[in-house]
Amino acid sequence: MASLCERDAYYAKNPIEFNEAIWAKSIALEKAGDYAASLNTLNRVRLYAVPSERRQEIGVKKSWLAYMVGDYDTAMSFLQEVGVDITINKPSLKNEWLAMGLTFIVPAGFIYVEEPLPGAEYTALNALAICGIVCQIMSKCYISGILGGAMALNVSFMGAQEKVALLLLERNFKAIKEAKKEALNSFFQVSSEGRTARLE
Repeated sequence: MASLCERDAYYAKNPIEFNEAIWAKSIALEKAGDYAASLNTLNRVRLYAVPSERRQEIGVKKSWLAYMVGDYDTAMSFLQEVGVDITINKPSLKNEWLAMGLTFIVPAGFIYVEEPLPGAEYTALNALAICGIVCQIMSKCYISGILGGAMALNVSFMGAQEKVALLLLERNFKAIKEAKKEALNSFFQVSSEGRTARLE
């Protein structure tokens, strides 16, 4: 079916016929479950030949397909392009400055971003660095103990800072993505089985 529609698009005599063939191909691909291909096909529609009253319909359809692919940012942008507003519940995001401040007490930063296991690992590394300093000083290797230990402690501490920053970004990204997904779920009235009432 999709190949026949593509042939019709190829031999279309005008933009309107082309759009009709592309729309039919997109629908066929959607029914086959290939949402990414359906979206790519629908993006080929020549909007200048689309009546203004149908542009929102196409925009919503593109958004639905992007949603089904899992690209929530693109789904939201398609709706915005056609003037459809969606209310997004503001997600609970972790504060970057607070996370970095808490990381001075290494496990606290990891606990704040809800990842205690890496916190235990970096705490152990810091403890080893401190033990190294103490052992060197007790062996009267003051300079190597202080300098070497300080370097080791700095490396483990900076590593903890970078890890917390990365975990914070990942957590906040997931929270924002989930908020967009929930907003789109509500807009498309998606059930737990994944069906939608709005587009049927």
